Amino acid sequence: MVVWIYGQPCSGKTTMAEKIYTHLFFNAIYQTHLLDGDELRKLFKNNSYDRSGRIANISRAIDIATYENSLKYNVVASFVTPYKEMRSYLKEMMPNAYLVYLEYDASENRGREQNHVQDFDIPSEDEYDLKINTSLVSEEETYNLIKKLLQDGKKMG
Repeated sequence: MVVWIYGQPCSGKTTMAEKIYTHLFFNAIYQTHLLDGDELRKLFKNNSYDRSGRIANISRAIDIATYENSLKYNVVASFVTPYKEMRSYLKEMMPNAYLVYLEYDASENRGREQNHVQDFDIPSEDEYDLKINTSLVSEEETYNLIKKLLQDGKKMG
């Protein structure tokens, strides 16, 4: 199983990925790995936040997640994934991945707005299995909605 959580910085991606990772780690049959955009950048020394740098980082993450999933590992990933072509690549490589899009109200200051991707392609409904506005839904409710998605096994069509 692959759970790919994406959205702008400060939308709650890493927080939710860590919670889902912990849940799967203690409750899943298969080993579970966590991939995070900031951590992957450190590992591969990618400090470029322009379009090409983001695409390189996310492409690498998709390839790693695909490989780990082929070995029957669960993968929980948290990446901005701002471009439609990257989400298309992700769906092509892992058609059974659960895609969770987190957003929040831009007027809410969470402290890293300077890191927002200005050319973020707002996802269409066929680019996520679950969309949550974390300004309107608590952290616990968000966690429970993602867990329910995974338990129900409902995928986009």
